[in-house]
Amino acid sequence: MAEGTRLGRYTLVKRLHVGGLAEVYLAVAGAKGFEQAVAIKKLLSAAAHDEEFLTIFLDEARISVQLSHPNIVHVLEVGSEDETYFLAMEFVAGRTLADLAARLRPDDLALRVPLAAFVVSKIAEGLDSASRCTDGQGVELNIVHRAVSPGNVLVSYSGEVKLLDFGTARASNRAQHTQVGMLKGKLGYLSPEQLRGAEHLDRRADLFAAGVVLHELLTGERLFPDGSILQSLERLNDRQVPPPSQKNPHVPPELDAVVARALADQPDERFQWGRELSAALGPFITGAVRSSAELASLLKDRFAAEFVSDQELLRRALASPGPALPEPRLSAPGRPRPQAVTPGEPEPRLSAPSRPPSRTALPRVESDATRAAFPVLAAGETTSPGSAAAPGRAPSRSSLPPVAAPRATPARPASR
Repeated sequence: MAEGTRLGRYTLVKRLHVGGLAEVYLAVAGAKGFEQAVAIKKLLSAAAHDEEFLTIFLDEARISVQLSHPNIVHVLEVGSEDETYFLAMEFVAGRTLADLAARLRPDDLALRVPLAAFVVSKIAEGLDSASRCTDGQGVELNIVHRAVSPGNVLVSYSGEVKLLDFGTARASNRAQHTQVGMLKGKLGYLSPEQLRGAEHLDRRADLFAAGVVLHELLTGERLFPDGSILQSLERLNDRQVPPPSQKNPHVPPELDAVVARALADQPDERFQWGRELSAALGPFITGAVRSSAELASLLKDRFAAEFVSDQELLRRALASPGPALPEPRLSAPGRPRPQAVTPGEPEPRLSAPSRPPSRTALPRVESDATRAAFPVLAAGETTSPGSAAAPGRAPSRSSLPPVAAPRATPARPASR
């Protein structure tokens, strides 16, 4: 799709990435003076005509719109236009965690400890929120990301850490379900139970992947290099994961223990919730990376040229004027505008405003068809069925009961 094309209420500015199923654009939305940068993930035309790919894309949309957390990329809207399906997401100006890890230098061993602890603690908090998500009826969705890796984590220039890409996520409300024995995700980050083809996965599979990311950030090396499925299955027989301190002497024994627990072979031996992993990493968030401010400074330092070009791209995108807002009405609603008076002419007579007719309470008419057509309104009623008056509204005069006039008291005869 050409840059500058309108897609719904969004104007595409530049294509940022293209994958097997979708492409991502920087886009702009909003009226003139209120422009906002967003990211548009658009299903490729070839994939849009494949029922399986379309179902996968819509499953991602169905899961993503229900997630709201500072450490998860927020989906603003799901839409389609002329058989083009898209997700509108918040635009995160920054780089992937994989990009940042590649820019770390050999002499950054001491820096790696607080950096890894801070970033993975935020990943764990996002995973914790996703695993606790429920639908509108309060039913747990049991969301499992299944693709946690450095490439699916964004680090913004303001120091935010955000999970993205729930396209392979598993949830109870998915239309498509993975067949037993089919692997989803990157091989180097799959949990043992995923490699064994377990039918039922839960949040602890994601925490294993977060443990792999933690190990790699601490050491600067891949823990399980991508290979064939056979090679990945063979590593199940070698359950001895080398502690990060063997590669990085700045890693304390207590942090080695955290990594070992996150990478335990059996799910029951791992951290059970993301909050537990995040809390365990808290004592190591010190020194060079104590907060988002230090992370932002590090990212801008390692991507100085890219930061300038990215800011210029964003500035030019927001400088594109959006549609103008309608002119505001200067007169108050319902109030007549003043009339011009020519000198020497009599002033116009102002008639008294007409009294509005009394509001007669109407009987409530409701049917099954009405509830079917307006399910949200029917579910959100605050009045009891059959009630005619809206809550908090005084009854009209015509609905008030008649009040009898008081009887005149006969006068007493005057006493003589």
